Amino acid sequence: MKLENVSSVLQEAVAQAMGTEYMSKVGAISPVDASKLVDIGKDITNTTMTTEKFTKALVSILGRREIEGLSYTPLYSDIIVNRVEWGGFIERVKIDMADIMDSPMFSLQDKHSYSDIEHTFYQPKVISKIYEEGKGIMIPISIQSEMLTEAFTSWDRMNEYLTKIRTVIRETLKFAMDKYASILVEGAIAISDKATQTSVHLLTEAIAEGVIPEATTAEQALKKEEFLVYASRRIAQIRDNMKVRTVAYNNGNIPMQSTDNNLYLLSEFARNLKFAKSGIYNEQMIDFGESKTIPMWQGITSSEKTEDFDFANTSVISLAADPTNKLGIGTEAVKISNVIGLLFDRKAIGITIYKEKMTSSYTASADFWNEYLHALTNQIIDSDYPMVAFILD
Repeated sequence: MKLENVSSVLQEAVAQAMGTEYMSKVGAISPVDASKLVDIGKDITNTTMTTEKFTKALVSILGRREIEGLSYTPLYSDIIVNRVEWGGFIERVKIDMADIMDSPMFSLQDKHSYSDIEHTFYQPKVISKIYEEGKGIMIPISIQSEMLTEAFTSWDRMNEYLTKIRTVIRETLKFAMDKYASILVEGAIAISDKATQTSVHLLTEAIAEGVIPEATTAEQALKKEEFLVYASRRIAQIRDNMKVRTVAYNNGNIPMQSTDNNLYLLSEFARNLKFAKSGIYNEQMIDFGESKTIPMWQGITSSEKTEDFDFANTSVISLAADPTNKLGIGTEAVKISNVIGLLFDRKAIGITIYKEKMTSSYTASADFWNEYLHALTNQIIDSDYPMVAFILD
């Protein structure tokens, strides 16, 4: 496996997702390098006390202490694959449809030679890919044994505290994996719009069909029931079309059908649609199947004077320039606004923790332990499989 260690892109993604500074990276939306997925070290959250490490927040012999671990629920759990199932992701061989010919068996001709058919070699049409890039994550934490001993009145309470600390390390890894996944989704949106050009431009289409007036903006369209119904119909249509084996929704390498796919919808679109449907007599008629709502693609705030979770912020993706054109979207920076959905085959996007290990070391001069959680990850975007972004432009 080819190992890559880059040190800042994931930190930027984490900061933008939280909308606040993280490890010196600003929380405002800015271009991220989706062509690289990177390792991360966890910064320790500051408390209201003057602290540098969590151990300095301990106060000797407290009568009562409430210990709260920060749990995290992933947004992109659909594309985080168990390592046992990863074999179907890491190496892929796709065999295209074979040729179809007239059978001579049922129309034999006297003194006719069939040697041209008999001895012709029919090459199987095979596309093979292997995904070998590995990205390492390390999450460190320091434990000062003497301070812990003084701060707790029993071994059980100290063990409870340490358990919570280690739980937060696991939750940090879960959050990092989710941000990896979000970068993959952003990359898939860019590929659909710029590389395979499978994206659907709902605002342009709706205006062309007379559903909404020509001057309607994306924000205005989200408040119009007739547009929401139209957009739902188009999403349902594309999803239904994917059942056909075709190159209409992939990179054109090989005809593919998709009957097992995921649909991510921006929360603001899904929420507006939900309330619009509540006033429709037969709301089942505009159903497009199961979907998952995503509050934002990349971040919640920007350097401009807009509110957090403003549609202009949550619906944008911003990718840094890539001189190698790894994603096939060009070498220049890419910014796509007003993205409200992504429909993709289950095998188009995936991520897993390939290996995982905990190591530790003791610093005798200062009497503290360091613990390190190491995780080797592998990520995939495969545009041989259908991917369609839905954009209000």
